[in-house]
Amino acid sequence: FSADLDEESKAQLARGDRLMEVLKQEQYKPMAVEKQIVSLYVAVENHLADLALPQVRPFLEEWLRFLHSEHEQIMKALAEKCEITDEIRQLLEKAVVEFKERFGG
Repeated sequence: FSADLDEESKAQLARGDRLMEVLKQEQYKPMAVEKQIVSLYVAVENHLADLALPQVRPFLEEWLRFLHSEHEQIMKALAEKCEITDEIRQLLEKAVVEFKERFGG
């Protein structure tokens, strides 16, 4: 089946696989809204595209730790407003670049 698909379709399916990984949560352990927002953000903005599927969960776990330790103001703002403002978007983009440099080596 996948051999019959063009590159754009394959990329779309791969993106869907990564999004499914982001949406997974442990049973009876709901994720805080701000964590959901920043996790979905990296998926929707295609920052997971260069990761192999098995790398997505470890990336997200480290991403959340990184934000809590290095960019707590982003998490606090999202917890209060549950909204990505232009200012928060800029901060998230800078944070993602910084984190990917560290995570990817």
